[in-house]
Amino acid sequence: MPTFNYWSIAFASVGIPIAIALIGLAMRGSLPRRLMIGLAGILALPFGLFSGCAAMEAPELGASDISFELLSQVEAGDEAYRLYRTDCGATCAFGLVLRKERDWWGIVRSTTPVWSLYRADQGEVLLVDRKLKIMSGGAVLAEVAL
Repeated sequence: MPTFNYWSIAFASVGIPIAIALIGLAMRGSLPRRLMIGLAGILALPFGLFSGCAAMEAPELGASDISFELLSQVEAGDEAYRLYRTDCGATCAFGLVLRKERDWWGIVRSTTPVWSLYRADQGEVLLVDRKLKIMSGGAVLAEVAL
């Protein structure tokens, strides 16, 4: 869920300077305490700006991630192999990314990139004899063993 990804980054960015300040307050001795609180103050501005950017860019709840468009998928046990068309914006071409994905308790999804190809926009993944075949227009782009 892209919305949660953006908001977790926003909260973590704010939380880092706060955690440093709290550690500083718990320290004994005035010099270490002042150094930690000073470091927290210095980090507060860039981390706060980063947090604000993440919060402003967060899509609405339930929105899909436009940079990864699902083209095809196959299931292999508890894991799914999903082929995505990637779009990083106006400065680059489309690409294909095959990722191994596993859902944990319906809350967290772990992903592992398996294969990618830059400058491609169509494809399909097929499971044939314990091998994944990435096809495009009848041609085999790649084979990946499971």
